Amino acid sequence: MNVPASWSAWFSAEPGRRDVAIATATLLVSIALIGGSPEDYDTGWPEVAAGVGAFGLVLLRRRWPILLLAVAAGWSSLHVAIWDRPSPMIFASLVLLATACVRLERLPAIALGVVVGLALYGHALLANDDLALGDGRAIIGLVWAAAAVGVADATRSWRRYRDSVAAQLRSAMSAAEAETRQQVTEERLAIARELHDLLAHNLSVMNVQTGAALHLLRTDPDQAEEA
Repeated sequence: MNVPASWSAWFSAEPGRRDVAIATATLLVSIALIGGSPEDYDTGWPEVAAGVGAFGLVLLRRRWPILLLAVAAGWSSLHVAIWDRPSPMIFASLVLLATACVRLERLPAIALGVVVGLALYGHALLANDDLALGDGRAIIGLVWAAAAVGVADATRSWRRYRDSVAAQLRSAMSAAEAETRQQVTEERLAIARELHDLLAHNLSVMNVQTGAALHLLRTDPDQAEEA
């Protein structure tokens, strides 16, 4: 049994399962990023609320990705501005960014990615007073946003390729079915023509034999009976 294939089929059978898995992974990654930060942050109920909110927003990402991205970005901004520390909602913003960009064309997706990247850059500067403008810990937000847009672009291209292949396959199957129907129709017509010719020939022979029998009926009854 192919375990990875069975897991993939299990997730694909119900999109809600995939959403729960992605929301859970988003929350765990957010906790890991904040917990692994070199800064010693005092976490409390704001982080718990942001974590629960991040889980809920990512869980509903298919319905209103752009609206939920705005909510996540605003929540993150308020969290950083009020408590002066990063929010678990930041990584959820990246997941929502990727989801939104999949539904946009390339240029609008890049523009949205730039806006979110600059917002994350500003969050990093606000949450860490000792960061310089070019510090890698601040620029990492721009890198994450660019990665989210890149993943979305690859996903969009793959989906379009998949849909194109599926459309070509449907077209080929329709053409094959039409050709098969045409061949069956032509075969039936050929059989009908052969049957018509055979019946016409037999009827002609019967007509000749009947005429001969009528002609011989009085002069040669034996041959007339044979005919």
